Amino acid sequence: MQNYILLLQTLVSNVLRYARFIPKFALFSCQHLTTDSDQVEVSADTPAKDFWSVIVYSTKTKGFIVGKATLGLSSRNTETMQNNADGSYDVYFGPEAPEGKESNWIPSGEDFFLLFRLYGPTSKDFYKTWMLGDVEKIK
Repeated sequence: MQNYILLLQTLVSNVLRYARFIPKFALFSCQHLTTDSDQVEVSADTPAKDFWSVIVYSTKTKGFIVGKATLGLSSRNTETMQNNADGSYDVYFGPEAPEGKESNWIPSGEDFFLLFRLYGPTSKDFYKTWMLGDVEKIK
């Protein structure tokens, strides 16, 4: 069976229209992200006046993954995170943190999906000029 990635990006605003939600679901041969380590790059020009966040949710319960110390990361964590030369941040997901990247890692350990949020987006049509990077396997 061929491995494939199905990326579904949907824009949903909450009742208060304060946050814009961009769910990213990735399926690998009908399996959600879990056994391998993955990453997503959050660009320096992410259009959030207040902050951005990425949180890992259990595919089974649709809630937080139980027993993990870190549920997500946000631009409020950038003082302790490692950034790239261009100002972007690589956020890692998986059962183990990549060596030296623990500050940018969100533990998983079971089937999960990501929810990336922008709080206070810089414009109502930011999605026309900006897109979150794809979830990629760490080699």
